[in-house]
Amino acid sequence: MKLEFSYKKALSNLRKNKRLLLSGPAGTGKSYLIHQLRKEGNIVVLATTGIAAAQIGGMTIHKFFKLGICNNKKDLAYFTKTSIEKIMHGKDVSYERAAKIFFHSILQILPKCDFIVIDEVSMMSADLLDMVIERLKETGFLDIPILFVGDFYQLPPVSKKNNVKFAFESPYWNNVQLIELSEIKRTQDIYFANMQKEVRIGKPTGETLNFIHSLAFNEVDDSVTRLLSLNADVKAHNTNMLLKVEGELFKSESIILYKADYIDEAAIHRFIDDLNLDHELFFKKGAKIIFTSNSPLNEYFNGEVGTIIDVDLKNKSLLIKSDFTGEEIGVTRKSFKLIKYVTDKDNNVREEELLTVLAYPFKLGYALTIHKSQGMTLSEGYVDCSGIFLKEQFYTAFSRFSSPKKVCIKNFDQDKHIGSNPYIERFYENCQKLSLEEFAYERDEQVNYSATSCQASFSSYTLI
Repeated sequence: MKLEFSYKKALSNLRKNKRLLLSGPAGTGKSYLIHQLRKEGNIVVLATTGIAAAQIGGMTIHKFFKLGICNNKKDLAYFTKTSIEKIMHGKDVSYERAAKIFFHSILQILPKCDFIVIDEVSMMSADLLDMVIERLKETGFLDIPILFVGDFYQLPPVSKKNNVKFAFESPYWNNVQLIELSEIKRTQDIYFANMQKEVRIGKPTGETLNFIHSLAFNEVDDSVTRLLSLNADVKAHNTNMLLKVEGELFKSESIILYKADYIDEAAIHRFIDDLNLDHELFFKKGAKIIFTSNSPLNEYFNGEVGTIIDVDLKNKSLLIKSDFTGEEIGVTRKSFKLIKYVTDKDNNVREEELLTVLAYPFKLGYALTIHKSQGMTLSEGYVDCSGIFLKEQFYTAFSRFSSPKKVCIKNFDQDKHIGSNPYIERFYENCQKLSLEEFAYERDEQVNYSATSCQASFSSYTLI
């Protein structure tokens, strides 16, 4: 059976309840449902990070709500005041008029918006939610419905402070009701899925712990994808493994098909980073790659590993053999768009193109960071836990895999890498839950859930 969100049901419940949380373990189809909702109505899709925003085709919270580099409401008040005063003096207008100019993009979109979706809410701090609510107050849209999406057992908010709080610890997280997905679609192995669920809540059985320890003895090839903690380690490993592959070296550079006048080089680089792509991609025939997005035609999925078996210079295309299905996939460059939300002549919310980048939808697949693996489905992996410093990191890594057959986990320490979080436990226990049937229906159809740049001093290569 295929899970389908009913847009009308979702909208009706959001209008009634105002704030809802769509949650559940990794691999239960949360991102799939966001993509489904995007196609059906006037919604604004936002995310806490650039990577998450790029994967769902939306914007970051900071960009949409004009939060600058503010960390809290005090920073935001100063930033807002100085920004409006700068407009006021520069255009010689009143403070009220300058404020309307500053908030123009928000004031243009939200009146036509049915609801807002905020993805990867686990990485949203209480301070960030406070700033979002402050913006909604300032612009007069405090009552707009918000659908939060994410799993608080996954990666937590990133902050320079040691005592960063989750979004649900904000005083503005009031009466947020929960819709919980439970069926893990990433794996057909029910026993493995249950182990992932146990690790998620930090309460594994002895059998699960013994199983994880036993994965250290799995024999995997040296080229199996490694999940690492640091970008520098990822770059070094990808480079070293590519150098071991014999044959001609190829280089592909991202092509800018379109950019708005005010998009600068820094914004272009940030967007390519957020897409989990390389600015300069080096590869060879025989090199291992990993797809970093889903194919519109379901030819490959985000996290699918493969090997380049042929390079067609004339047509700028590659033939990649999937390690997952064994099928050969013809791959050309794919266009990726950076967007902003605007309204059209019929007062519908639409996406306006700011930047379009043409690039191959993969990177070298010998290593990637755990952080950038979030949202991926991997059929293989090598995890060295010695670099993992948060238990949420281990769960994120462990829950990427569709099968344990080609997974090796080294240096696992159950005391360091698994543990319950009482704040999160109490939060989920105390949530008022809504039935999934109030939002979705099922139909008979199968759901298809289906490298950082080398940065090496290569002396010669062929540009493709």
